[in-house]
Amino acid sequence: MPDFIFSWRLTALIRTLDRRYRERMIKHMEKLLVVLSIALLLTGCRGNAPPEPKLPQVAPPPPTTEAPAPPDKKVAPAPQPDQEVSAAAAAYDSLAKDYYDAGNYDKAIAYYEKALAIDLKTLDPEHPQIVATYNNVGLA
Repeated sequence: MPDFIFSWRLTALIRTLDRRYRERMIKHMEKLLVVLSIALLLTGCRGNAPPEPKLPQVAPPPPTTEAPAPPDKKVAPAPQPDQEVSAAAAAYDSLAKDYYDAGNYDKAIAYYEKALAIDLKTLDPEHPQIVATYNNVGLA
């Protein structure tokens, strides 16, 4: 049944209902439409759409026996700090900045110190982030 016919019949049904039940019925019908939409998405029902064309099967390429060329220079990657720990330090730093902007310097210093403790565990002592945090503590 096309959507516009369903909508028209639903509208006609709602108009015939008693006024005190109309709002409740509309809410239930909206919930029903959401549930039906989710069910259609989960089952993959496509209505009257034509089926997707099937692609021809292609054989995988034969494996190569050549060894990969060695790189010219071997450079060790720079050590990266743990992303979650770095995010926690950034969150503490952001909270400290908000408290500093609000004029609550005691809380700002406490959060800057928490961020500094995390940064000292994960970063090199001469990292620019640690220097910036020391500067922020000095300003607060």
